[in-house]
Amino acid sequence: MALAKVVLLLLTISEAARLKVWSDDGDSSCAWAKIDLNGTGWQCDTIKAFTGGMQGNTRLVKLTPPSGSPFKAVLKEMNSNQNAMGFHSLENERRIAEHLIQHNFTGAPMYYMDFKVQSKYMKYKNSDTMTMAEKDNCDYKRQTAGVCELNPEWDACNGHRGNLDTTKEIPRSKMSREGLECPDRTILMMEFLDGYADLPHLHKAASFRTENGFTREVRAAALFSAHDGLMKIGVSHCDYNPGNAMFSVQDAGKAKIIDFGLARLNDYPVGACRGNLEDIGTPGFLWLALYRGGTNELEWGRNDKRAGSLSLSSGGQFQTPSGQILQPFSRMKGRYSGKGGMKSWNQETRQNWPGIVGYANYLLYLYDSESDGGEDGALVPPPSMPEVMAPTASPTLPPTPSRPVFAPARPVQSPPAHPQDKVTSTDMAVVNTRELAQLIKTGSEIEYEGVPGVVEYPQIKGQAITFNFQPSDGSTKRFGLRVFWSSNRGKLKASL
Repeated sequence: MALAKVVLLLLTISEAARLKVWSDDGDSSCAWAKIDLNGTGWQCDTIKAFTGGMQGNTRLVKLTPPSGSPFKAVLKEMNSNQNAMGFHSLENERRIAEHLIQHNFTGAPMYYMDFKVQSKYMKYKNSDTMTMAEKDNCDYKRQTAGVCELNPEWDACNGHRGNLDTTKEIPRSKMSREGLECPDRTILMMEFLDGYADLPHLHKAASFRTENGFTREVRAAALFSAHDGLMKIGVSHCDYNPGNAMFSVQDAGKAKIIDFGLARLNDYPVGACRGNLEDIGTPGFLWLALYRGGTNELEWGRNDKRAGSLSLSSGGQFQTPSGQILQPFSRMKGRYSGKGGMKSWNQETRQNWPGIVGYANYLLYLYDSESDGGEDGALVPPPSMPEVMAPTASPTLPPTPSRPVFAPARPVQSPPAHPQDKVTSTDMAVVNTRELAQLIKTGSEIEYEGVPGVVEYPQIKGQAITFNFQPSDGSTKRFGLRVFWSSNRGKLKASL
């Protein structure tokens, strides 16, 4: 497990203002990443370079849309000449990001997948659509036929040498001597998690050092809920360490999982990974490296007999805002609502994972309903208390509508509206902000280029909303439409 990996340092606005603009080519552009912005109207400026990590070129950038306000993002770049292993890892992370977007997963940063490298830096003609297995097979066998057909621009840039071996780092002297100017290259643009900190930096925050036990267990609950969401869509992270989860400094109920370079799909069971790096199981690095804060084999070996130096938990029983006395995850024993194992919870296992998630949901409910933290809106119906943790007199909790355990950045898709709920054009609003775009869901009634209809599978990608459109007049469905809200002057309207 790459515990030496240095992760993104969070910057306050005042710190960002003091940063010296930096890039390889001596100006503030993002030319170092070979990003293709021609004809898009977008502008990319480098603010700061980060250091360390297998995916070496990771920088904080400022993105400016064709019309609208600039915002900060994180840009990762890797190429096969300088670090073949890191390049493969970033390719994998890009494919995992596409999977997360497809399943509307909100427990990770937003990814802006429309940004790509210039064409001559893509080795295969079908690089965009190839699976990792297909790409690996073409690379290792140096094939050029079928799905392995080379991109003519890439081949020409490298002197028409055919399928070069891009599975090993190429020495700089050889690159220069043989004119290998266009390595296989990829980039990934993602949301900058302003106001979040990884576990080491969270421990340094003054506010965290004064947090009570309830708040710290809520942070763990948010993390466990996010991972449970990953498992439900078939993603194994496979690289949990103290730097690969981000926590909102101000809102304990928010956690994001990052760095999917080693992640896997279709693992069986989900989270099994390879070797000794299981997400959950024996050992489970989600538990050992993040909740218990172990940073090395000595601290992992203690399990819950003694917490690691970066433990997320305070380790002792705690009191909720309403006065309930509860135990931390690390002291849970027995069953949870008839599910989970009979073993102590102080060694997380697959058998008791359902109980851990159930207790996490309960803590998040208490956080939303009893404290000033959490998000506004409908609350989760309260889960049952674990048998061994139930207070002598359970509080009466009001019935509430259901919502997902993690409040999504985008609304949950719902069925199309009933015919009697149809709205007229005068009820439509021009979708010209991200907030309005996030309100659009499957079944929403819209007007696209003056034609009324219904939206299917909307997604936020960068500064645009993409969707399929079924016109109400029965004409042909249109797929993959995209509207940039900052420049929308009435092209897209919606009933919100």
